[in-house]
Amino acid sequence: IMPRYHLDKFEAFGGLKSVFDPEANITAGAKIIKEYTVRTRDVAEALQMYVGTSDETDYSYPNKVMAELQRLKQVAKSFDTAARTAQTESRSARTPG
Repeated sequence: IMPRYHLDKFEAFGGLKSVFDPEANITAGAKIIKEYTVRTRDVAEALQMYVGTSDETDYSYPNKVMAELQRLKQVAKSFDTAARTAQTESRSARTPG
């Protein structure tokens, strides 16, 4: 995060000295991306603004973030499927046959 442009995001954490605090930095970054998403109405555009590149043809950062989002959704889905399978097997084991 470029503190000189987003110093207001760090006020709740004690100002400029909190820039290197991971929690403050993540929270500030999330607020910035949220503001940009509201402004652009497009997550990829918001991520492009966030990374601050002037090359409008280079969407490598938004593409990387969106690919990671898809990967995390797949991981979450596999955990959800495994939990449902385990729950079903647990119920079957308790049901007299």
